[in-house]
Amino acid sequence: MTEKQPKHINASLIEARKKVLGVKFPTFYKDPVHLVRGEGVWVWDVNDEKYIDMMSGYSAVSHGHAHPELLRVFHEHSSRLSLTSRAF
Repeated sequence: MTEKQPKHINASLIEARKKVLGVKFPTFYKDPVHLVRGEGVWVWDVNDEKYIDMMSGYSAVSHGHAHPELLRVFHEHSSRLSLTSRAF
């Protein structure tokens, strides 16, 4: 299967991901943009191209990227406890 890739695709990242994930997880190589950072509503890809992020989490409200107050609260809490199962 050959997909036409936009010019901003990083082919080496796609190849590395295919080696790690194999063909069992084809959904993981459908994203055409490789994001590396975010700030507020903006995200940047590996080529420093800027996009507006309109994709909230699957079951979460998007609060933007790197919000200073959320980072402060996250750091404070994660220094005590980072992740638990929802079974607890």
